[in-house]
Amino acid sequence: MIPVLPFAMSLAAEFLPSLVGKLAGSNGEQVANAVVAVAKSVTGAETPEAALDAVRANPELAARIEEKLIDLQIVDLQEGTKRLEAVNETMRAELHSTDAYNSRWRATFGYVCAIAFGIQMIGATIFIFVQPAQAAVVINALAGLAGLWAMALAVLGVAVHKRSQDKALSAGVQPARLAGLIANRIGGRA
Repeated sequence: MIPVLPFAMSLAAEFLPSLVGKLAGSNGEQVANAVVAVAKSVTGAETPEAALDAVRANPELAARIEEKLIDLQIVDLQEGTKRLEAVNETMRAELHSTDAYNSRWRATFGYVCAIAFGIQMIGATIFIFVQPAQAAVVINALAGLAGLWAMALAVLGVAVHKRSQDKALSAGVQPARLAGLIANRIGGRA
């Protein structure tokens, strides 16, 4: 029995080159399972091997498989759009909230991060001056916190960026859309 991913790669390499990138992606196994299910349903085969043989015997089946996969992709994109709409609706509700803290949480988080980082660095510096023999231990402990600080600063960076976008929207400036920027570049407009 052919494993699912190699079967899907064989089918993609021979008949559906547009799938190769999707199969090599992070959810390649999920895409491969969908390809196998669609190939089996279109060809009427019971196994991936039989489906591949059927497509090799009748390459027109590859076009029908691709159509079905496009339909699946459309459904997946529609579900993703619904999720994004829900997130955007939540974000809009937060933006228009009259709760005073809601509009200040980003600044509060920034101040808390700055104060915590300052206390940590001052404490580490004092400890190293008082106990120089323990400097390596303190430095290793600080290095162990790097992941925690990376996460906190990433959240802070996103919060600051989004707040800047919120302010721009409030001022009536519409953000540039990636598709529009690409279209302008292709069309020769800067």
